[in-house]
Amino acid sequence: MLCPNCTSYAWRKVAGSCQNCQVTVANDYHKLCPNCSTTLDECEICRTNMGTKSSSCSSGSTSQTSYTIKKNMKDNGGSVTLKVGDELEVTVDENRSREYYTGWAHDSSIISESNRGQQVAGQSHGSHQHPNWRTITFKAKSLGKTTLEIDEWQMRYDYSGGYGWYGGSGSWVKDKKTGTTWKMTITVK
Repeated sequence: MLCPNCTSYAWRKVAGSCQNCQVTVANDYHKLCPNCSTTLDECEICRTNMGTKSSSCSSGSTSQTSYTIKKNMKDNGGSVTLKVGDELEVTVDENRSREYYTGWAHDSSIISESNRGQQVAGQSHGSHQHPNWRTITFKAKSLGKTTLEIDEWQMRYDYSGGYGWYGGSGSWVKDKKTGTTWKMTITVK
């Protein structure tokens, strides 16, 4: 079983194992096999409670478990529904001359950036080089709806010092003509 947030993903085909019974699953993003997903009434990928059965929690705890929802550049313009305490991980493609930073358009009382990961170098496969990437994590804080924006900033060099390449200086700028803005509508229920 897959929850609505996980049904739209095109997952990579690298084998993994079920966190509950350790059986091999076809995709390493899947945390549960189909049998355990049905038995536990949880999404195979994010382990969200699917709500098709009454809770069978044996610990007696009634607290809601928080979940992490993962999005990337191809999810630009989409939307996601979170619960208070859930995390949203957005993976952006970067390189030496392009980085992404959280914009100020969203309501930070609803969702806020909790971690800006380090840029990770892309893997090289033969003659093909995958782009560098970074994961930015956001935490759902309170009920509401807002639009999250992550803006592309580009490195601009100034060589006006008369020293050519070696005398130039660089700075990060937000270029509205060539830069992009990644947007997602966030609803926290």
